[in-house]
Amino acid sequence: MRFPTATGAPSVSTLQSRPLSELIGELLTTSDDNTAELLLKEIGATAGGAGTRPAGLAVVQAKLGEWGIPLDGINLVDGSGLDRGDRLTCSALQAVLRHVGSTGPIADGLPIAGQTGTLSDQFAGNPAVGRLRAKTGTLRDARALSGFVDSPDGSRHISFSYVQNGPNAEAAATPIWDALGRALTAYPAAPPVDQLAPQPPAPPS
Repeated sequence: MRFPTATGAPSVSTLQSRPLSELIGELLTTSDDNTAELLLKEIGATAGGAGTRPAGLAVVQAKLGEWGIPLDGINLVDGSGLDRGDRLTCSALQAVLRHVGSTGPIADGLPIAGQTGTLSDQFAGNPAVGRLRAKTGTLRDARALSGFVDSPDGSRHISFSYVQNGPNAEAAATPIWDALGRALTAYPAAPPVDQLAPQPPAPPS
């Protein structure tokens, strides 16, 4: 970010930022909420007229609309995703993944199952290790995972998005993540579609 200075003022010092691609990689790999929040404000300062959340969010929402991302059910409050009012859908997340593609700074910055970042201790003993790359999301009563899985021959990348809400979401999601990793890495073999659809709540006992 550049700040205005008086005409003819001497340069005292300069600080060169790391490339944006590296910042994005660090943000995604470690789930760095501070970087996400600051990038939103930088987007606002650069393209929205002010270095604020509202300005940044206006730019982001306009860009999502330009990309054709379905915005029904979407509510963006901040850049970090920590606000309890934030809302995203699997359809929107999938559309973003399809738009950015399985190569490039976004895909390359995603944590790798069993190896890096927020997935370094996940999927132990699962065939997804080294093949699944995904952004995690964890809040009280919410757990999410969205990204790509490499096919066995490396010729195709499968995109997916999983979001779970409700009490004890983190613990409840663990076995589902394991099953999801096994199912996605077995592609093109797959369970019936109706087994992957949202299931109705169990009747009270």
